[in-house]
Amino acid sequence: MILSIIFGLCIGSFLNVCALRWKSKESLFFPSSHCPQCGHSLQWFENIPVLSFIFLKGQCRLCHNHISLQYPLVELITGFFFGLATFFYPFKMITLSESFIFSAFLILLTVTDLKWKLLPHSFTHLFLMIGLVLSCIPKIHLLLSPAQSLLGMLVGGGLLLIISELVPGGMGGGDVKFASGLGSWLGLYGLLRVFIIAFLLGGLTAGSLLFLKKANRKTAIALGPFLSVGALLVWFFPNVVGFWMKGIAL
Repeated sequence: MILSIIFGLCIGSFLNVCALRWKSKESLFFPSSHCPQCGHSLQWFENIPVLSFIFLKGQCRLCHNHISLQYPLVELITGFFFGLATFFYPFKMITLSESFIFSAFLILLTVTDLKWKLLPHSFTHLFLMIGLVLSCIPKIHLLLSPAQSLLGMLVGGGLLLIISELVPGGMGGGDVKFASGLGSWLGLYGLLRVFIIAFLLGGLTAGSLLFLKKANRKTAIALGPFLSVGALLVWFFPNVVGFWMKGIAL
């Protein structure tokens, strides 16, 4: 598990690079990691996940500008979910690998949606395609067939597309494609559970912000993070979510 957590910290660092370089339209590999403020190229000891942030006291070694908390938070969250995946599936390499990929994409898309209210098509398309491809490989975890994966994809994207047409400006194309991707990974029933969790959490959050006068009825609230929370719960705790859903039905 320790190795998985360390691996997750490193992947979290890469996810930060993916998110920020997608926005700046830089290559993922060139130039090397650098301070976004002064352009200082980071040495290896300045690029150790979490530890470098602590040792440098959250500042660039050269210009002393503050480093965003996003960097260590994304690294820690990714490390946590990689460790969680290893805890649940220690001897199931296929499921473990899928869990790593699934968690990484959800964290990446949550970051971009929270930071810029965007779910980049390049990420959602890749997420969707991987889900469809994996459904064609014999698996240990969700046992989705290609037909179930395809159905989840079509229903997920279709439902949010209908909502976006009925409520103009309520959600964008990124939300629609993200939902399609979740459907390709989780199938129809898993996806519907994600929707229930996401819309409940989103509604509670919006209601709380309105009550506290931190938002108004026109304030845009990102849906992606709520979809990600719901998807992670369905992925890692399917029995708990299923039991809870039955309680609601009763």
